[in-house]
Amino acid sequence: MIENKQLTSIKQNLSYVKNCFEAGTHQEQKPILSVLLAEVYDAVKSFDVEYKVPVSVHREHVQTFINLATQEKYRLLSDVQELQSELHKKNTNRSLQLVKNMLVTDLYRNKVRKSLDKFIPSTPARYGSSMKETI
Repeated sequence: MIENKQLTSIKQNLSYVKNCFEAGTHQEQKPILSVLLAEVYDAVKSFDVEYKVPVSVHREHVQTFINLATQEKYRLLSDVQELQSELHKKNTNRSLQLVKNMLVTDLYRNKVRKSLDKFIPSTPARYGSSMKETI
């Protein structure tokens, strides 16, 4: 998995939103939070996350991992949209829960990472175990 500036920016914006909810200043900063969440949504929509995949993974399995990563990306997008709507509904508990869940799960990338980590190839890699392929 590769970390980039855009991903770091998304995490920082979500951390700021979380801190506003925890401090109780979200009502006064609603316009700023709306802009930040719109930026987060646009950034998530446009970025592609890369994961390291062992070379010995069959091509059929690679497509499964790509589908799982896509599913988690769209889950993040829907939660950001829900967070935007909850901000206007003044539902602090649900908003805080959404933001914390996004940050704790590393923007929902942990499920894909765990799935890749538990993959045990049935045959040894032809090129050695240190070779990696990016999806």
